[in-house]
Amino acid sequence: MVCLHVQDNMHVIRTEDLSHTVTSLQALHWQVVRRFQSGDCGDRLQLLGSFQRTWTKRPASSAREVFGAQLRQIRGCSVAASLAIMNRFGTTAGFVAALRGMERLAAEKLLAELQKEGKSSRKIGKAVAQRIWMTYMTNY
Repeated sequence: MVCLHVQDNMHVIRTEDLSHTVTSLQALHWQVVRRFQSGDCGDRLQLLGSFQRTWTKRPASSAREVFGAQLRQIRGCSVAASLAIMNRFGTTAGFVAALRGMERLAAEKLLAELQKEGKSSRKIGKAVAQRIWMTYMTNY
């Protein structure tokens, strides 16, 4: 190790070269493995298990599920609104293909007039339709 210091509340290790970095990482890895195998971890093992459950890769989502998740990130686009759009267009590719040939105002009007899924008969609305159009269509 050439230098160890704290920067932005993180320990930073500067090494001589790449091979020294690899050697240091291998040594650190085996130290952690030995510590867990010896059982000298206490509550840390529970924290590791929690971390692994939280960040484990999950099966791939369908294109439709990804599209819905994307839509719900747009301010004002509720689950009911995203379902209405997904039911109309299916996936992101279908959505973009359908709106690509339309004028902006016509596309926004089409989106605004879509009826939200569920018991209410509310429509998506102009403001949310504009945000959705801006998110997906400004680069096309």
